[in-house]
Amino acid sequence: MRPGERREPLTDITIEEPFAREAVARGLTVAVAVELVLERALVLADMEELGLLRLFPNVLEQARGQRFVAPLPAPFRRYRESLRRGEPRELEAEELERPATVPLRFFPRVLSVDYSRALVAGSIDEALVLELAALCAGRTMSEYVLRCACAEAGR
Repeated sequence: MRPGERREPLTDITIEEPFAREAVARGLTVAVAVELVLERALVLADMEELGLLRLFPNVLEQARGQRFVAPLPAPFRRYRESLRRGEPRELEAEELERPATVPLRFFPRVLSVDYSRALVAGSIDEALVLELAALCAGRTMSEYVLRCACAEAGR
């Protein structure tokens, strides 16, 4: 989870075991995977609303090539390493029972996300790529993706 963000619980979300198993196979906690995938869902909704969804594959490809150009503060370095580490771990039973929390900046839009469609196997990889690229650029995932998409649209 990004350092310093205020968080709020999501009470009406169910995390299915296949999603949780994919998260821990990548060395993530279920909570971090949920947050990343929900932000990805919000970004996709924004892109669709702006008529930019067709550019998502280009933005994703650009994100895969993003490199760090400036040093990160210590809390963000630890966060980056937790995302990149990727060492598989065991799923703890309480991870499925613990209420999901997300950054306050997701509200109220996150309440309109179809969680059953967002929290699916396969979405974690894209969300990780986008979050790491956003960290490289010193932005949130939403800022990074929409900035890249708008720049791509202007070409």
